[in-house]
Amino acid sequence: MFKKSLKAQFSMYFVVIILITAAAIGGISYKIAYDNLVIEAEKQLQLSSDKLYEELNYSFNLVESTAGILAEMDSVSKALLSSTSKNNQFAAEVMGLFDEKLGSTSEGIFLANSKGTVITDSVGGSYVGIDISDRSYFKEGLEGKESWSDVLASKATGNPITVYALPVMENGNVTGIVASIVSFNEVSKVAFETRVGETGYAYMINHQGVLISHIDTSKVLKENLMDTQSDELKEMVVKMVAGESGLGTYTYEGIAKLNLYRPFKGWSVSVNIPESEYLAATLALRNILLSVAFGFIVVAVIGGTILSSKLVKPIADAKDAMEVVATGDLEVALDVNRQDEIGDLSRSFNSMILEMKNQASLIADIEKGNFDSEISIRSDKDIVNQR
Repeated sequence: MFKKSLKAQFSMYFVVIILITAAAIGGISYKIAYDNLVIEAEKQLQLSSDKLYEELNYSFNLVESTAGILAEMDSVSKALLSSTSKNNQFAAEVMGLFDEKLGSTSEGIFLANSKGTVITDSVGGSYVGIDISDRSYFKEGLEGKESWSDVLASKATGNPITVYALPVMENGNVTGIVASIVSFNEVSKVAFETRVGETGYAYMINHQGVLISHIDTSKVLKENLMDTQSDELKEMVVKMVAGESGLGTYTYEGIAKLNLYRPFKGWSVSVNIPESEYLAATLALRNILLSVAFGFIVVAVIGGTILSSKLVKPIADAKDAMEVVATGDLEVALDVNRQDEIGDLSRSFNSMILEMKNQASLIADIEKGNFDSEISIRSDKDIVNQR
């Protein structure tokens, strides 16, 4: 049978105790650091999302307020009530002024009558005569609702656009709509430029899950996140499409991310940050803890070896002394300088040797015929001296 030395056992126990202690302290420290970093990342995402939402609101509200003013102007109402060349031209000039104020955000403003025919616009008649009666934003306009269209590619520039339509009312009846064609890249520029940390970014999807704004422009209007292979992301996209707000993690293109999303104008806007970035400190902490644990192992091995040597050597000396005594040699003695159990063991051993020497001396006297030596009985069970 394999025999383990006391020294090896002491060293092993010492190492195990140190490792358990180090693992407990390290695990708790890592968990606290991890939780705090996740909380900080969530706060960072929330701040970025709030700022992005506020700036998006400003850009879109500017378009909405412009259309709202136009919808209340007499020149617009007259053009819709009486589509004469003069009325249409005057309305076009007014819309042109507003179009200029919107700057690069606008690709044009037009008026469409209740039948869905464009009667005038701010871009030299480019849209005049076009039938938009089948467009969802026109249908909602006839119902007295304002609306933003889905994002689509402009036939003129190929860039993403969206249309904001507002009904024009006269005596409680809808006479037509005023619509602003908006460069989506311009109004959503703030989303494109948003960065969270070093590599986090923002993106937007429509009600079908199609990317309408992304840091990688080649994905815009071409990639549908509903088709992703990541179950985590797909589950989140379903919630985004449903107009929900939330926070969660998913993996996209092999990168684990923390993502915060919220609805905006029928779309969904998200901000994310890679786990490798906001958890970088915990990775560094993990490496430090591993280094410290390794250092503890080294200290434990050295300390265990030193401690076990101090404990095992006296025991080994006692064993060697007993083996000498077993040969009949009583001229041995153990060191009794220690003030502990091992010292007590050494003193007891020395007392036993002294008594054995006394017994040997007594036997020698008896063998010489000297029976005057006093025999002392040491206990009730002293079978040697009682006979």
